[in-house]
Amino acid sequence: MKFTRLRQLALATFAFCGLTLGGQLTATASESIPSEVTMVLHKMENESDAKIKNTGDEITNLGDKVVPYDADKFGNVTYSIYDVTDYFKGKDGIEGQVNNKEFVRQRNAMIKDIVGGKTDPKELIQAQEDFVEKEKLKLVTTQELSGKSGRLEFDKKLTNSGFYLIMETAAPTKYLTGLSAPMIIGLPLTDKDTIHLYPKNVVADNVDPTIHKVGIDPENPTSDVHVALENVSFELKRDDGELLGNKELTQILTTGENGKVEFGGLKAGVWYVLTESSIADYPWYHQTEIKDHKVSLKFKVDKSGKITDYEASPNKKYFKIEEDQIGILNYLILGNASFVKLDGKTNKTLAGAKFKVQGIDGEGQMTWAVLDGNQFVKWTDKKSEGTELVSDEDGTFAITGVPYVYDQKVRNIQQYNLVETQAPTGYALLKQATKFEFTEKEITEIKPQIIENERYALPITGGMGIWLFLLIGAILMGGAGFMYYRHRKMA
Repeated sequence: MKFTRLRQLALATFAFCGLTLGGQLTATASESIPSEVTMVLHKMENESDAKIKNTGDEITNLGDKVVPYDADKFGNVTYSIYDVTDYFKGKDGIEGQVNNKEFVRQRNAMIKDIVGGKTDPKELIQAQEDFVEKEKLKLVTTQELSGKSGRLEFDKKLTNSGFYLIMETAAPTKYLTGLSAPMIIGLPLTDKDTIHLYPKNVVADNVDPTIHKVGIDPENPTSDVHVALENVSFELKRDDGELLGNKELTQILTTGENGKVEFGGLKAGVWYVLTESSIADYPWYHQTEIKDHKVSLKFKVDKSGKITDYEASPNKKYFKIEEDQIGILNYLILGNASFVKLDGKTNKTLAGAKFKVQGIDGEGQMTWAVLDGNQFVKWTDKKSEGTELVSDEDGTFAITGVPYVYDQKVRNIQQYNLVETQAPTGYALLKQATKFEFTEKEITEIKPQIIENERYALPITGGMGIWLFLLIGAILMGGAGFMYYRHRKMA
């Protein structure tokens, strides 16, 4: 992906700069300092490298480069507060009050121990857990942040004295390139009873999955091998209606020679909608609208470009999702034909008639259908390799799954015929091929085309025909005998 490791490291390092508020307040009147304080976190999503100066007061204007973290979009996070007063007391004999210089020194050492050189959010969360266990830190409270506001007000108040460590202990790390920094505060901080802090996350915003557009092979429609489709267009937009990375509401993506197109600028955890807008170069495939449903994918990506969740339309069979690859499959327009074999005089259904399916192109070249049962597989130039269809006891037979639109547009097929190769017993073979057409309708919806056969013209056994032959034979034999007798008498 285009979001380089170097940038990830830089952002993660920035996010983990650490935050301290300390040098505990020395009050002239102890009664003016509340004994407890409420901690409020305003979790932000850092869309740039903008910095927020934490003072403990609520900030009313953060500008347009930093926005509240949307847990509904990216996932809930959890913050934990630990009492680290004893940790600081154990360092170089620090007791109670501490000047800012010493506090920063101890803070930096503590953050270094927590981070342990890690930059990946998932690894950092584990490093934090390891630090807590190693130092046996005292947990004060843990609370989950949800919703769109990014605001988390801890239910439990903090004793307004000592040192506290606030860490993000659970987060949707698959979307983040930077975790919010550990925050260390020394209390009391002010004479106010509420402290506002502004932790930040860095959400990956330049990920780039790949579209791979393919179609069922029209030369071999039952094969699992697909063909790449070039110059197919898609429209990309955000599902929430906000601007894309290109600062536009929509973006048109077009596949290249290999059927692929890479598109960057996606933000991890955001729902996007990808809709096929044109496949006009391939009229033998179902077009962008299939039975009132567009070929469309609603999806999310993680920080590495992998598809994490998706909803497919018309259904999932049109898509094959593998990590950061969005495979989109187009289906051929396939035709079916149905027939019934009848006695030409009695309309009795006839079983056992055999046919081969013939296609003739504009130059008169013939090809023959190879079938699997009645399912079309491919065309062959050799009649001997063509598969025979056989009429059932009810006289019916059919052929299904023929890419007839492709045949007409690309192979220039002008006519389809049924050629009878074996007639039912007692019936004459058809002298002429039977012309027919394919339809996209299901077999059950097609009225079968009638094909009639006539019986052989034979004399009726035991009827007048045999007596006539016997009479003629007797006359001829009698005449021959008379001529022989007359000839001997004259001699």
